[in-house]
Order: sequence, then structure tokens, then C-alpha cells
Amino acid sequence: MNERPAPRRIRLSVCGWIVPCLAVVLGSLAPSRAGEAGLADLSLRELLNVQFDTVSTASRRSQRIWEAPASVSLVTREEIKAFGYRTLADAIAATPGAYTTDDRYYTYLGVRGFSRPGDYNSRVLLLVDGSRANDNIFDSGWVGHESPVQIEDVERVEIIRGPSSSLYGSSAFFGTINVISRRGGSLNGVETSAEASSLRSWRGRAAAGWRFKSGLEIYGAVTRFTTRGEPRLYYAEFDSPATNHGVAEDLDYQRATHFAGNAVWRGFTLSAGYNDRIRGIPTGSFSAAFNDRRSRTRDSSGFVDLKFEHTLPGGTQFMARLGQHRYDYRAAYPYDMAAPGEPPDIVGNHDSARGEWRGLETAISHRFLDRLTLTIGGEWRDNFRQDQLNFDETDPVTVYVDSHASEVVKGVYSQVDWSVLPDLIVSGGARYDHYDSFHGTASPRFGLIYRPWATGAAKVLYGRAFRAPNAYESHYVSAGQNPNPDLRPERIATYEVIFEQQVGQAVKLTASGSRYHARGLIAFDYDPAVYSFQNTEEARTTVAEFGAEGRWLDGWFGRVSYTVQKAEDARGVELSNSPRNLAKAHVRVPLFGGRVWVGTEVQRVGSARTVQPGRTEAEWVANMTVLARELASGFELSASVYNLLDRRVGNTGFDEHRQRIIHGPGRAYRVRLSWSR
Repeated sequence: MNERPAPRRIRLSVCGWIVPCLAVVLGSLAPSRAGEAGLADLSLRELLNVQFDTVSTASRRSQRIWEAPASVSLVTREEIKAFGYRTLADAIAATPGAYTTDDRYYTYLGVRGFSRPGDYNSRVLLLVDGSRANDNIFDSGWVGHESPVQIEDVERVEIIRGPSSSLYGSSAFFGTINVISRRGGSLNGVETSAEASSLRSWRGRAAAGWRFKSGLEIYGAVTRFTTRGEPRLYYAEFDSPATNHGVAEDLDYQRATHFAGNAVWRGFTLSAGYNDRIRGIPTGSFSAAFNDRRSRTRDSSGFVDLKFEHTLPGGTQFMARLGQHRYDYRAAYPYDMAAPGEPPDIVGNHDSARGEWRGLETAISHRFLDRLTLTIGGEWRDNFRQDQLNFDETDPVTVYVDSHASEVVKGVYSQVDWSVLPDLIVSGGARYDHYDSFHGTASPRFGLIYRPWATGAAKVLYGRAFRAPNAYESHYVSAGQNPNPDLRPERIATYEVIFEQQVGQAVKLTASGSRYHARGLIAFDYDPAVYSFQNTEEARTTVAEFGAEGRWLDGWFGRVSYTVQKAEDARGVELSNSPRNLAKAHVRVPLFGGRVWVGTEVQRVGSARTVQPGRTEAEWVANMTVLARELASGFELSASVYNLLDRRVGNTGFDEHRQRIIHGPGRAYRVRLSWSR
């Protein structure tokens, strides 16, 4: 038999969870709300401007969206509740041009027509409050239940499309996602919730947070999620008596535990988070034995981050951040080593990875004469542990991989935003990164933002970005797989034009066109003479996007978008997992004076080429959520129906799957009751 594909590996270690009982006890100690400041003191119009018209990620400082040298989307906490989003993936997939793929193992994110099967989300940078959350083994920025982000802990999400390596370095390739966490003042009390969903799914949560008169804010939350999943999944590719006639039983389960907390005081912000997810594997991935209860993976992550921000005399803004992160992944894959026709001889294969890294970052920003803003900064990251292990449970143990690596990354960057004229901004910046493995690379970005009228803007943007080879691609050696120490960074150049027009006080129209050319994409070469990762592929994509969004003071909200995209490789062959078009519509309607909200979303994902010959079917998916607020004494009730029309949504299988298409779940229900005081 040919060597089996190397199993994938992912995730981090965690500490347990501590808060549910604590939340109730601390509730009696809640401080007086008198004298609160901040968002609560703003007018409704000012609050709308703060939430929906400013962004902090595009230039590493707060600015109006029309000034940002990027295409930007925002998802707020109110939208998360109104549309019943269950994970960060749900929230991102609702924005223009984004889509997700789920292989009943992990959730993968696609942006602007590119979602390479099995790339572990390494070409999108995930930030949590501005701090890098992609791990240091696979550069994975996870967005499902395996994510370090729990959706209820989110104040808002900023999605920056296009390259951002000029500010953030590696992985800010197709986009950057920054999750802004909730703070104690946004809760100012205790909150608990319980929910029940289809497929025997349950979630419990407890949170507590306050803002004190001294200015101290504290927040903490713990969540526990469990689901049985679909009890029987049929795959025709495994339909034989030896493999239970293609039926995987009780292998679609998940269990996750999450903790998040932060404290803010006098410019200091201390943040910490832990996530632990266990997942059954029902698909027989990587040629593992089908329908074997021992197939599972465990992904864990944790971090502690300390940030200091201060405005110096003269208005200069200073920021410094110090963080420590850890990531653990452990998976079990049972393999049948028996010869054809012989009784099963199951051998357990164990695949694991552990990454630990620490980082230091500092930045300073100053505005000169109200016309020019200069931002400079530096970053140092020590990936002091990048361990990978793979072995069979034989006697003696057969070890395939025992890799230990480390690397130091240093980067410096600067950006200048210059108001040449009252209606013309020139934005330019660059970053230089140095890696131990391949030395240095530069990433520039340039933009012209023209605003000839007060209610509209036009942007012309150019940027280059890179993705560094990760530890898995560079150092993993197994079953004949060869290391490639000569791997170079992937590179991309993007050209973009954006038009934004405000209509009245509530409606914004957008239109954009972009083209990118990615070179040196890292892909696995299965040629027996090579059998390693190589910089062999290219991709070219042209994207046109149109959208309209309206937010009204009485709570009405609507957004529609349409994206058409064409993604091809260097030979002109359409990329796999790249739908030609995406159409989305979202409507939120307040009823009974805002005490009840009805949120409806409809999404159409176009047909896409699968990895194996063939295509997925284009499908419409509709979801609906009814949210009843302030029922009585702080109670809130929401009921959601997902995949309302019960469509069979198909996702492409990857190289590690025998299945050409892996279908997602059908219609599902969720009821959630929460209480706060």
C-alpha cells in the first residue's frame, strides 16, 4: 500500500474553567452604576458613529471608515444577537465576499475567491484586540468552535479585506480579522444563559463584569458547549460490509470549554483566554479506519496579554504590548494494517503538536498640524517551541515524526497618512520582517483616498503581502515526506478601487473591484521523487463587489451584497473551492417598541469546483432568529431556525478525504434563555 497521507495536527493546551458560581456570588457585590462614563454617555447618533463609522485595524489607530486605506466590514454585538450567530465563522460569513467550508473537522474561511482546501486558515490573520492569534505551528486562524474566540465575548468584529502585511507581517495575506472583546462596563453586572439546539446540543454560560468609579473595568466569562452531532452519517464512498455500509455512527460529536477575561485600569489592559475543543472525526480522513470511535482530535489554546496605552503631552499616542501564548493539538487516527481479506488489525496512530511563543510589540503615533499622521512600530516574536510528534502504538513504538524547532521573528513598520488637500488623503506604509529561516522581506502599501463631496469617497489602493512558511510545512517529515528548508515566503500583490456613497443619514452604498496575483504559493507535491512542500503554485483573481447597508435609529437594519469573482491558477484552471458568486441579504426588524427583534438572513453560495473532478451545487440558505428582549426582570429569549429550507449544502472534500463532497447539516433549531442584572 502507498504511504498514507500525513495526518493534520492542530491546537493548544488549556486550563479549566472557574466562573459560573463566582458570577452569582459577585453579583451581590456589584458596584453602583452612578458616575459611569464612556459609551453610555453618548447620544444615539454619536453611538451609531462610534460603532458603525470607525475602525481601528486598518491603520492600527482609530479612524473613520472612509479614511481607511482598505475595504472594511463591521459586525456588532447587536447583529450577533439579532441574527443568532453561534460562532465567529457565522459572523464573518455574513459579510460581503466571505464564505466558509466545513469538513466536519474544522471550519475554513474563504476571502475573495480563495480558500485552499486544507490550508488551516493560514492566509488570513486573526487578531484578538490587536494581538496575533494565529498559532506558530500551522499559522491557523480558527473561527469555529475550535477558535480562541467565543462569540458572546465579542463587542464587534472588524474585517479588513486585502493585504495588511505592511502593518501586521505574515498571514495578513487576503485579509485581517480583529475581534474587539467585551469590557466590564458593557455588562456592568452578571449574565447567565442556557441554550438547547438540535442534535442534542447544549450550551451554558456565565459572565460577570463591572466598571468601577475608579475607572477599573473587569470582565470574565466561561462557556461550556456540547453536541452529539448527527448520530448517523452516510458516505457512499465507504459503502461496503467491512466499513459498516458507509455509515459513521456517533462520531460527529463536539465538546468545548472556553474562558475569557480582561481587566482595564489607567491605560493598562490585562487579557487572558483559554479554549479546549474535542471533536470526533466521522469522515475517515487521512485513510484512517472508517467508523472507529477512536478517531478524534483535541485542540487547545491559551494566552495572557498585557497592553499599555498612553497619550503623551502634545497628543502623541504610545502603545506597548507583551504576550505569552500556547497551542496544543492531539489527534488519534486508528489504521487497519491487515492485508486485504484478513481480519482487522487496528493500530493507533497519534499525531500532536505543541507551540509556545512570546512577543513584544510597541508603536507610537503622532498627528502633525492636523494634516499628517505618522505611525511607527516594532515587533519581536520568539517562537521558542514548535514541536511535532507522530507515532504508532506498536511494540516497540514506531516514531514517524519527532521534530523540534524554534524561530525568532523581528519586524519594523511605519505608515504615513497625509491630508494633501481637504478632500485628498495619501496613505503609504511599509514593513520589514526578518526570519531566522529565510532572512528578510519587505511589504509596502499605498493608497489614495479622494472625497470630492461630503457624503462619498473613492479609494485607489495597492499593497503587497507575504505568508512565511510555517513549522509544519518546513519541518514535518513522515511516511516518506521530505523536509524542504529552502521554502520561501508566499507573495501577493493586490490592486483595488473602492467607491463609497452615503445616502441620507442611514444608507451607505459601496462598489469595489480588485485583482490580485499570488506567487510562490506553498503546495504539497505528491511526486514520489519530491513528496514535500514546494513553492510551485500561482493564483490570479478578479473580484467585483456591490453592496448597500442601512441602519436606522429605531433599530431597523438591512444589508445586501453581491460578489462575482474569478479565481484561476497560472494555467487558467479555475481554483477549487472558489464559488463564482456570492449573494447575501440581511434584515432586522424591531417590533413592539424594540422589545422584539426579527432577524432574517439569506445567503447564496455559487457552484464551486471540487478537489476531485466535479462541482458543488449552488444553494440558497435562509436563517431566522426572533429575539425577545427584557421579558421580565432581565430575562431575554431568542429562538433561531438555521437552514430554514432544509437544503443539502455541499462542501468539497480535500486531499485527505475519499469523499468528493461532504454535506453539512440540514435544518436546525436553537432556543436560548439569558438573564442579567
